[in-house]
Amino acid sequence: MSEKTNTNVESQFDKTKFVNLALGLIVALAMFGIFSYFANGGNMQAGIFSSIYNSDEEEKSEEVEVEKNIITGDYVEQAQLGEGLTHLARRAISTHLEETESSLNPEQRIFAEDYIQKKLGSGPLMLGQEVTISKSLVAEAISLANELTPEQEHNLEQYSSLVSFN
Repeated sequence: MSEKTNTNVESQFDKTKFVNLALGLIVALAMFGIFSYFANGGNMQAGIFSSIYNSDEEEKSEEVEVEKNIITGDYVEQAQLGEGLTHLARRAISTHLEETESSLNPEQRIFAEDYIQKKLGSGPLMLGQEVTISKSLVAEAISLANELTPEQEHNLEQYSSLVSFN
């Protein structure tokens, strides 16, 4: 009889252990969810929940953005390692110059890319981040660069000598 009682006690102990483990796991997952919610500023559409809440919306907005860029001819540049807005502006200018079969001297290019960068703003870019640069902004920058005086171009020589436009 003592053997049977011993088995019942062990069985109850195993069940209690299992229930406690399950409850601990549930509490840990709940705490993780609460932490994630507040870490994202109370935004359930950010972070780990983004795929649940807005994957279809993101796909639709990306499709609309691609269609818009094809229609308008805007330049979508993707940041590579160590690049900033100036690098992306430089690529957009190069593309525009190729498309229009026109050219700028190095000083004019420095002016144009700086003009675009200032219009876009500042701040670091994430690796792979895409930035849309409007065709009209690039054309405006190139037009203004073509109006530089010889003195202004001379002042930009110190910067143009440091850049390779290839």
